[in-house]
Amino acid sequence: MFKSLLRFYSILFVAMVLVSPSSMIDAASNESGTFNQPLENVKITTSLEDNLITKADKLTFDVWAKDENDHKINASEMKVTNNGTSVPVNWDDTEKTSYTLNLEVGENHVTIIIQDSYILEYKITREFAEDGDVIGTYIFSLEAFTIGLGYLVEPIQVDIIKGDNSAHALDKIVTNSGFNYDHTGTLTNAFYLSYVLDGENQLYTSEPRIPQILKEMLAGNFDETNYFPGELGEFDFNSFSGWMYAVNNVFPNVGFADFYLKDGDVMRVQYTIALGSDLGGGMGQNFFELVNKDELTKKIAEINSSGNKEEYLLVEPQKKAYDDALEILQKVNALQYEVDFALQHINLAEQR
Repeated sequence: MFKSLLRFYSILFVAMVLVSPSSMIDAASNESGTFNQPLENVKITTSLEDNLITKADKLTFDVWAKDENDHKINASEMKVTNNGTSVPVNWDDTEKTSYTLNLEVGENHVTIIIQDSYILEYKITREFAEDGDVIGTYIFSLEAFTIGLGYLVEPIQVDIIKGDNSAHALDKIVTNSGFNYDHTGTLTNAFYLSYVLDGENQLYTSEPRIPQILKEMLAGNFDETNYFPGELGEFDFNSFSGWMYAVNNVFPNVGFADFYLKDGDVMRVQYTIALGSDLGGGMGQNFFELVNKDELTKKIAEINSSGNKEEYLLVEPQKKAYDDALEILQKVNALQYEVDFALQHINLAEQR
């Protein structure tokens, strides 16, 4: 009965996280689409990139749209099409609306129509690839900063396989990294990561230690002894804990099975003990300044995946910059200038 009750609240927790507002820092695309008229009364941002060339056949993206009163524009007032075909809503929450494009080989003309007045247009070109082909790379990390365990999987570059969604990607990387996991749903539907488990590698190589600043924000709502050796997941340490994920510094409002990665994405799977408020993905309230660690995470992944990491770290200035960067990345209340400086430090060390 108790386990069933926990499972019920686990599902409720997931639903709350998926429909909650999430952080959006530098979430807009590098190349904005083309508007049909100046934006005088609305604010529109998307995670699409205009003139993108990709081999992926599916592309998940978000739309943030607000009216003149800074209120979110309802999904019912937005219409998305690709080459004239309507694109259905994946999920709509209080902050953003998500969609998944089914891309045709060749040119895809995507239009986003807001309130029948504003039209935003993008061109995306899909190149042909077979299912199973490598169609790009993404950055992956598995993080337990909130309980002082650091990285379970340090940032690395991983191939994107055509036909795989993010659940498939997660399954491969977690198991290939020497861990097991438990989940609800399937790899193709409603996938939720419940627990990461010991495999060839152990989770708890040291005792969990919640950072002091986070303890203060939790105001006593935690128990550092409330966990089971060999597993890390929902309801450990308190009733607000579980696994969440961010892609390009945005917490998607869809599950792993409904998100499709593209070349260059950064996917950080993170353990929360505060329904995401300790990660920057809380329901309207976050404990710390919202920062973007993606570029620094990319740099660490580049070093870790280079094939000459050992030689790289033999150079003392580079090793110090690398170690300092890892420390900042694992700091739950890091400031943006600290993150930016750590990246600059690495780049300067490499130029010496």
